Amino acid sequence: MDYQNITNPVGRLSNPEISLPEELTEQQRSLILRYFREGYLFSTKERFAALRGFDLLRKATITIAGVRITFSSIYDAVVENRYADEFIEFLLTAEDVAIVSAKRRLEIGREILTILKNNGYYVPAVPDSRFLAAFCLYWWYAFSKGYAFEVEMIRDLQAAGISFTAHDLRDKKQRFSRTDIRIQNWEGDIKSSMYFLHVERTWGLENDFYITQIFDAQGFRRRVVILQQAVWEEINGETKACRLSNLAETLPTPGHFEHLGKQLVIVDYGLWKQQVKEYQKCQKGGE
Repeated sequence: MDYQNITNPVGRLSNPEISLPEELTEQQRSLILRYFREGYLFSTKERFAALRGFDLLRKATITIAGVRITFSSIYDAVVENRYADEFIEFLLTAEDVAIVSAKRRLEIGREILTILKNNGYYVPAVPDSRFLAAFCLYWWYAFSKGYAFEVEMIRDLQAAGISFTAHDLRDKKQRFSRTDIRIQNWEGDIKSSMYFLHVERTWGLENDFYITQIFDAQGFRRRVVILQQAVWEEINGETKACRLSNLAETLPTPGHFEHLGKQLVIVDYGLWKQQVKEYQKCQKGGE
């Protein structure tokens, strides 16, 4: 489905009917609607709970003018097909990605709401249509924040002199690849938050490392790397035991923990860069 196929003037003459997944709990419904109003106030625990709800909403449907469409199809048509390539190009040519991406993210968010309203998909008089609006905004913000963070990290690694190869963000197929970056023979992913540890579709944790962010005890974001334990042992090896519930407390000392049967290590991003540079230097010297 493309953007043109969902802009149906007939749809604007009748109110939409929303069908939500039966598995969606009352708590998740409440969090989703709260996110629509005040998502920026959510605690980490609330964000995790809301994420599971937004994942379930992929199966929700909207029926308008006799046509039933999934929320995911609406998102693809209104957001992905219309804004994704444009935003990626914007990021790749921007100087200060963190600042300008936030401004453009909000601008596009307002445009998304306008499109949904103008085409009868978000009707304030139909309370459940807020779920569709929240769904589109949530995944748009996740997309835009995620790729802005990825571009920042790629540039930072380049500036640090670390040798790597990365997928081409201009290529949609590569954007959806499991691996974002390869360093030595290690495959990595770049995630803007730790949520990937809590989402069922990413529980395989097949990559060797994940560059991400975590909140410390003072509420500040810290860049960290989550690695398979064997990878860190190859680079360095020293860790102390910690738990998933208090990962930030072990920093800056590397810590090891078990998650879903896998032995993982959390390392401060700056320390990880230093160790990777030393490792690459040693590898090059041994050639």
